[in-house]
Amino acid sequence: TADLVVGVWVGNDDGTPMTKVTGGGLPAHIWHDFMIRTQKNVPIAQLPDAGPLETASIDPAPPAAREVSQTREYEWEQPGFFERLFGLGGEARREMSPGHPGNRR
Repeated sequence: TADLVVGVWVGNDDGTPMTKVTGGGLPAHIWHDFMIRTQKNVPIAQLPDAGPLETASIDPAPPAAREVSQTREYEWEQPGFFERLFGLGGEARREMSPGHPGNRR
């Protein structure tokens, strides 16, 4: 719709792979049922006009080899940034938080 964006994530709390579940199966059914129930009486809204399309020509020749910069321009590109930001490291990043519903057995 023009007024709502919905994403569905399906997975195991412990990070283990799911078997026999694909995006076109269970997640698609969840998305479909949610959209049907929540949008049943909502009027259809038109998507905004994106304006004229622009086209570009691409040179079919491969680009010349270039040296890849080893410098990191942004702080989040620095090694260990997310571990420092969230206080995670080693096994801690694999463990769930104490209040996570997946820890209740």
